[in-house]
Amino acid sequence: MKAMHCDELMKGCDFVARGATEDEVMKKAAEHAKTAHGIDNIAPELAQKVKAAIKNEWPIQVQKKFVSPVSGSTWQGGTNTSAPASNRLTLSLL
Repeated sequence: MKAMHCDELMKGCDFVARGATEDEVMKKAAEHAKTAHGIDNIAPELAQKVKAAIKNEWPIQVQKKFVSPVSGSTWQGGTNTSAPASNRLTLSLL
C-alpha cells in the first residue's frame, strides 16, 4: 500500500491519499487538491513534490492474545518470558 500525507505539502491538512499504486495515489491526491485546496491545474513542480511524498505504508495488525496478567511474570525486551506462548502479545505484518 502506498500513501501520501497532504500535511507534508500543505501544513495542517490531515488528508491521506492511499492506493495500491503510485498512479492511484496521484489521482486521489489530484482530486483532493482540487476539492480541498482549489488547485485545478497541478504544475509539474507540484506533481514532483507529490510523487516524492508518496511512501510505502506497511500496516501492523496487533493481535491481543493476553487474557489476564500472569502474577510474578517479568517483561524483558517486550516479551513476557515467564508467560506461556498462548498469553504473549503478538505483532504481525499484514
